[in-house]
Amino acid sequence: MSSEGFLYYVSFIDVHSRFTWLYLLKKKSDVFQCFIDFYKMVEVQFGCRIKALQTDGGGEYVALVAWLQRNGILHRLSCPHTSEQNGTAERKHRHIVEMGLTLLAQAGLPLHLWSHAFITSVYLINRLPTPVLNNCSLYEVLYSQKPSYENLRVFGCACYPLTRPYNRHKLDFRTKCCVFVGYSTKHKGYKCLDDDGQIFISRHVIFDENFFPRFGKLGSTPGGGVDSTSLPSQIDKSSLK
Repeated sequence: MSSEGFLYYVSFIDVHSRFTWLYLLKKKSDVFQCFIDFYKMVEVQFGCRIKALQTDGGGEYVALVAWLQRNGILHRLSCPHTSEQNGTAERKHRHIVEMGLTLLAQAGLPLHLWSHAFITSVYLINRLPTPVLNNCSLYEVLYSQKPSYENLRVFGCACYPLTRPYNRHKLDFRTKCCVFVGYSTKHKGYKCLDDDGQIFISRHVIFDENFFPRFGKLGSTPGGGVDSTSLPSQIDKSSLK
C-alpha cells in the first residue's frame, strides 16, 4: 500500500503517440470511473472520441463492457495467457515499474512512496525522446510541440519549499528541509515531502540536487530493500486506438 492508501494503478496508452496517463486506485472497481473520467478528458481536451479500448480479461473491466457498447467503443480483449497481444501496455508497465523502482533506490526512499515514483516516471517517460518515434518525445507527437525540460529536478533530492502558505502561526519557519517527490498534476508546482509525511506543493522551491536527506532513513537501504507488499498490483493493460 502506498503512503496515500493506494493499492493499484491503471494506465491508459494512446497507441499513436505512446503517451501515457496513469491513475492511482484504492480498489480495482475504481477502474470504471477512472475510464469515464479519462474518456471525458480526451473528448474535451483533444476534441476527439476514443474508438477502441484493448485490455486483458481482468474482472475489473467487466463493468465497462456495457458502457463501451452503449457509446460505440470497440472493446478488444487479449487471449488468455497471451500478453504479447497487448505488447504496448506490457512494455509500458515494465518501463514504468523499472524506472520507478530506480528512482526510489537511488534516493534511498522506501517502497511505500511508489505512487510518487511511478507518477514521476510517467511524467519523464512522456517527455523523453524515443527511437520508436524517430527520436521525438511522446509529448511532442501528441501536442505537436517540444516539451520544456527547465523544470526537471532530481527525484528524492533535498528541497526547501516556501511553507508560509501552510503555516498556522506567524512565527513558524518559512521553509524546511523536504524531499522532492515529483511534479503536481493539478498545480504548476513541485511536491515536497517533510519528515512528518506532509506534502507541500510550491512553485517557490530551492533544490540541493547533490544531497538526498532520506538515504538510509525510514527503513530503506541503498538498494531500496523494504517490504515488497508496498508495491501495487498490476492492472494497467489498457491501450487506446
